[in-house]
Amino acid sequence: MIVHKNSKRKMSFADVIKFKGAPIYVRGYYKSTEKSHDASVSAQIAEVHVDPETGKVTLRNMISAHTTGKVINPLMHQGQIEGGVVFGLGYALTEEVMFDGARITDDEFR
Repeated sequence: MIVHKNSKRKMSFADVIKFKGAPIYVRGYYKSTEKSHDASVSAQIAEVHVDPETGKVTLRNMISAHTTGKVINPLMHQGQIEGGVVFGLGYALTEEVMFDGARITDDEFR
């Protein structure tokens, strides 16, 4: 759900895409009342194709954006981002955990 800051108007992401019909640019912010300066923000957008007959999901494009402090080791930094994206894709596309409310009902890993 997307909420306009001033008007508080709400729209689904799909409705924004249909309405805009062009590239979408997003600007966000983070404000913390805590004294810690260890905060980071990330966002991912996946473009997928879903076969309506089989339900098979095919990833077409993945974009991952991050805020960071000073990067000391660029190779490790990139590896952390790519590893996180792959981990998330694996969870979204191949793993299924069954819940009953907040309780996990699976008795095995899939």
